[in-house]
Amino acid sequence: MVNAAPDEFLDRAQTAAEREQQDLLQLLYLCPVAIIKIDSYGTILLMNPYGVQMLMPISASGKLTNLFDLFLPFAPELGEMARRFPSRTGKICEEHRIVMPAREGLPGSAIISVTLQKVDSDIYVAVLTDVTSAAGRELYVRTSEERLHAVLDGVKDYSICTVDTHGKITSWNYAAERLDDYRSDEMMGRHIDQLVPATGTSKSPMMRRLELALRDGSHEFEGWRVRKDGKRYWGSTAIGVLRAKTDQTVIGYSVITRDLTEQRRSEDRLRVLAMTDPLTGALNRRSFFENAKRERARLNALDESFTVLLLDADFFKAVNDTHGHDAGDATLVRIVADCRQEIRSSDLLGRFGGEEFAILLPGSSLEIARRIAERIRERIALSGRESGAFPCTVSIGVTACASSDETIEETINRADAALYTAKAAGRDCVAVADPA
Repeated sequence: MVNAAPDEFLDRAQTAAEREQQDLLQLLYLCPVAIIKIDSYGTILLMNPYGVQMLMPISASGKLTNLFDLFLPFAPELGEMARRFPSRTGKICEEHRIVMPAREGLPGSAIISVTLQKVDSDIYVAVLTDVTSAAGRELYVRTSEERLHAVLDGVKDYSICTVDTHGKITSWNYAAERLDDYRSDEMMGRHIDQLVPATGTSKSPMMRRLELALRDGSHEFEGWRVRKDGKRYWGSTAIGVLRAKTDQTVIGYSVITRDLTEQRRSEDRLRVLAMTDPLTGALNRRSFFENAKRERARLNALDESFTVLLLDADFFKAVNDTHGHDAGDATLVRIVADCRQEIRSSDLLGRFGGEEFAILLPGSSLEIARRIAERIRERIALSGRESGAFPCTVSIGVTACASSDETIEETINRADAALYTAKAAGRDCVAVADPA
């Protein structure tokens, strides 16, 4: 009887512990969030039924073996954050949002919130919550500063910061330090306008962007961004609205910028190739007409006219036959370079094909156009006598637009007629066709 009391106490304690364990297991079983135990490689060791229900629709193979592999198409950064986490234990990310596109069997895209905790050197616990309905119109990060930091720790290609409702910077990620060359402590409290070129007006360029984001829920634009050393890069920026959890009041904005300078340069190079003659750099025929029509519309609005010069290299076939096609190409390049020396940067210069070129001079009189044509003719004749060049002259036809109703084609046809007159007059000369 002496030992019965301790034994009975131990039995009751064990029974209570078992009940608590059963209650805990039942709680995990019924919990409306996914609770998943994984190892350092992402292998799923234990998962509650809700986790199976949540993850099964996104499994391409129908198997749930590795959490990082399941999210690889949507959030490859998840496994990277776990692998890079330096401490033995601690929170790796909190409510990290993952947007998963619509898949077969799902009504639409879903947003999953992931909190990942390292509990031992080789054991992690992930808590997944479906926040699709709560996301609403959120296109970008719309949460607290702490949550934003958790999402952005592993991001390298995006300059990301948060600002308050007055445009003052409240957070600054590592990629922003790298892309914009400002340390975090240098940017805290400074206005976001510091990162964009000045407009020369009192209006804040970025505050207008923040207002558009507030009105529409988000705002995207492209433009120049200014680094600490004053150099610029072309960036694509997305602005999202940050709201308080409790009452959804606006507490600030997230500003995410990606450096697209090289992409823009590539696009510009392609655009130039599509618009210009690859040999001389002058506008090609199609681009010349497109630009001429736009310039014509602008001049009509200002009640101004324009003049046209049509040039053709004299006896150009003889240059090719005597000196070779390389010499002919070099001569065409020289003709364009000489023309550029005598015209403004706003004037249009195009190659119509072969050895024929056109120049449009906005806002110039017929007499001024004739003088420019003479200077061009003389310059080309002189440069053709220089060492290493191949002698060549040009004939030029000049005319002016007759009226606001006359088309570009009609004006150029009249300049072409004047060119034939110059050819008939012995070449190496300028002929003028009076539109009257």
